[in-house]
Amino acid sequence: MQRRASLWMVFLLSCGGVDGTSERRATPAPGAITQPDLGQPGDLNARSANLGPLFSTADGRCYVRVPPEDPLPPGARGETRTVPCPKQMTHPSFASCGFGIVSRTDGGDCVCRPWEGDPPPPSTAIECPRGL
Repeated sequence: MQRRASLWMVFLLSCGGVDGTSERRATPAPGAITQPDLGQPGDLNARSANLGPLFSTADGRCYVRVPPEDPLPPGARGETRTVPCPKQMTHPSFASCGFGIVSRTDGGDCVCRPWEGDPPPPSTAIECPRGL
């Protein structure tokens, strides 16, 4: 009986405490989404005002990383949230870059800068996206 009571207390505490006042931090809304000029040097991924850069998938969806409550262990991706995808982010370069930032160099070439890995792998050349 005492073991059952102890397990119940562990369950209650792991669910937010006995009084239920502890809650998981709410994910902020993405806010305005802006798309940089694809012809200018710099990062080309669209950005959410509140959650940072957008990443896209091969099936045309866009997502952002949800800021973690606690630091993530090396190699962990954390949570993502699907957001509206600007038409420029449907260019195949963004999907092929995966979880990385597409950047245009001052010389006009484009690279994919991966965000995953500890440390992340080096940047690789990628086709420059064009306005759609």
